[in-house]
Amino acid sequence: SGKDVAIPKIWFTNVDEILPAHVGKPSHKIMNEIDLIVCSNVINGITTSILSGLVGPELLNDPELNQIYQNTTSMLAYLINSNFSSRQDLALPYYPSRYQFYYTVARTVSILDIHKRKGQLPVEVMELVFSDLKQAMEGEATRFIISNAKLNDDGSIYFEDFLGNGDLTEDNEPIFRGEDRIFTTAMAANVLMYTWLSFDSESSQSYWKLDTPKTVKDTVDGSVLWLSKHALIGKPWNALFSTQNKGTSDLSFRYPANLFIEKPHLHTFEYMTTLEVMVGVQGYIPKSEYDAMINATHFGKPTPTVFQGFNHPDFSDMIFWSSDSYTYALTLLALSRYREITDAHIITMD
Repeated sequence: SGKDVAIPKIWFTNVDEILPAHVGKPSHKIMNEIDLIVCSNVINGITTSILSGLVGPELLNDPELNQIYQNTTSMLAYLINSNFSSRQDLALPYYPSRYQFYYTVARTVSILDIHKRKGQLPVEVMELVFSDLKQAMEGEATRFIISNAKLNDDGSIYFEDFLGNGDLTEDNEPIFRGEDRIFTTAMAANVLMYTWLSFDSESSQSYWKLDTPKTVKDTVDGSVLWLSKHALIGKPWNALFSTQNKGTSDLSFRYPANLFIEKPHLHTFEYMTTLEVMVGVQGYIPKSEYDAMINATHFGKPTPTVFQGFNHPDFSDMIFWSSDSYTYALTLLALSRYREITDAHIITMD
């Protein structure tokens, strides 16, 4: 309370910089945005750069960078533990797959675990980062993944997100095409392995941690079995990236704001409507005041408070990018890492 918070943004600019320089010129409609995958990748980049020796640990002696490192980690851990405050769409505006987000965090947990087992981490703040992210991934993230596993009669397990599952039959029954099933299953398997496996530098071998739950091992076993049967015969689609504007539920004008900037000559791109005001949040809004703002209308519209899934009509403007290569690469990663631990006879280590 009463302290500044520093968190990386998606864009290398901000409203204060761009408004004076771009009056009357096209500008991006949203600038001060945060996406959890971008934030997680920043934490991973700082962590791996130091632990690999690319840069020295004194990098985190910089008070501003140290603050970004701590504040961003705290936010990531909090939002994992709180289930994204039930608003995955607002937490991941550009990279909508929560499985992909978990994977980016699990990679950081994994590399910190590898170096922690060699001794003390090179910077004290890394101990806190490791503790917070490890607890979140072994706790709420793991529980979410296990609870969403779908078991087949042959013991195989698959996961799916939302692609291809939004249509209905003539009898109003849901259709499940599972067009991101390969991608999501590979992601889930990798998340669990990167979270619960540890790498022994002396033997160059990965092992299940001693306290790994049986449900985690069983889920990985079943996921790999499913991938080995279906990875080359199903659709390899994914929602790797998406447009920020997906429909009426994520328009910034429908959410609480305490900052209004009037710019009569501020324009977006030519084919879009001229904007004469920019809205946002500056500083901290007390909870009681924010709750009142949530229950009020903004520009005549109520604030959307419930995420009903990306297949809901409110997200009808969503455009996404998909990469088959990404899906197959993740599948190969899951299969190869699983092969490593099964070749090691699934030895556990402290």
